Order: sequence, then C-alpha cells, then structure tokens
Amino acid sequence: MSLNEVDLYYDHYKETCALSKQTQNRRNRFFCWLCILEAMSFLFLLKPDETTEIFRTGINTYFETNIALGNTVLQTFLWIIIAYVTVRYCQDSLYVRRLYPYIDRLEKEIKNVSKVAVFEREGEEYQKEYPIVLNLITLFYKMFCPILFLGINIVHIIQEWQRSTFTIALVCDTVIFGEIFLITWFYFFETHFRIANWCKSHIPLIGGIDKGLRKILRNV
Repeated sequence: MSLNEVDLYYDHYKETCALSKQTQNRRNRFFCWLCILEAMSFLFLLKPDETTEIFRTGINTYFETNIALGNTVLQTFLWIIIAYVTVRYCQDSLYVRRLYPYIDRLEKEIKNVSKVAVFEREGEEYQKEYPIVLNLITLFYKMFCPILFLGINIVHIIQEWQRSTFTIALVCDTVIFGEIFLITWFYFFETHFRIANWCKSHIPLIGGIDKGLRKILRNV
C-alpha cells in the first residue's frame, strides 16, 4: 500500500475520532440539561406552586418579558423541553456507541497497512483491563438514570391526571410523555441488549410489546 493511501486512512481516522469526541461532548451537555429538567419535573411533584413561580421568573428574566404564565402552560413547556433533550441525548449516545466498532476497524486496518506496532488507543487497548469504577459510572448514566427519569415522568403524568380536569394541555402532555416513554424504552434496550434479550425471553408481555412496537415503527 502506498504512503498516500496510509495518509488517507489516517486522515479519515482522525476526522472520525474528532467527530466522536464532539458528539461525546454534546451528549454530556444534553445529559446535564436532562438532569436539571428532570429535577424541575420532580420539584413539580413536591411543590408545584413554588416551582411554577421559579420557572416563570426564570423564563421572564431570560426573555426579558413579564408574561403571567400559568402552571398548565409551564408544565407543557417543560414536557416539550424534556422530550427534545431526551431525543438529542439518545441520538448522540447511540451515535457514539455505533462509532466504536468502526474506529476499532480503522485502527486495525491502519496497523496492518502501516506496520505500526501499536495503534489501538480507541479500540482494543481502551477496553483492556477496563477499570471497575468506569463500569459503575457507565451503569449509573446508562441504567440507573434512565430508570429514575422514567419513574419521575410516570409519576408526574399520573399526578397531572389526578389534579387536572380533561384539557387539550393534558392530552398534549400525555402524548409527549408517551413519546419520551417509547424513546427511553428503546434506548435502554439498545444499550443493554443482554437485559433486553432476557426480558423478551422470560417476560412474554415485554417481548410482545417490544415486537409489536418495532413492527409498528418500521411501517411508519
């Protein structure tokens, strides 16, 4: 293989790694925002009036307005933001995850064609003797946090139905919650395929729901 071809491989490798790092940084920012938003949602459960006032003050200060926004409007606004951040966070997380095998493949190809002894920083070398603490951190934001956030959202929408009369805003909140639930469901199963396979095998209801949802979404 010529030197130009090696350079082409390496330039593509550098661009792919840079793209991965950019996406990771964006994913981390979305995760921070999601934590803040879910904390706001949790506060709505505990002290809705006080949280509404804090939320209203923050919006009016940021946009330099003095609009008297009610609890219903603010909750719908919060649901919309949570849905948007959840979508972006899941997109970036899965994109980074899908890049890892490709980067590993590029490293192996460059190593073979360039005869460089070590070229495995992002691939096999990174996974070798992986620290337990990093596994715990991964479990925290890939397993614990999605379950916690989904639990907050479920309790929130149930509480809305209990406290509110039937309105268009309540229907909108429920639809948005449904979207968040489905996205979180598939994100969790995509990132924990062993748990997903176990649930599908041992819990027929989950397996049936998952199969049905996938069939519906493929035809949309």
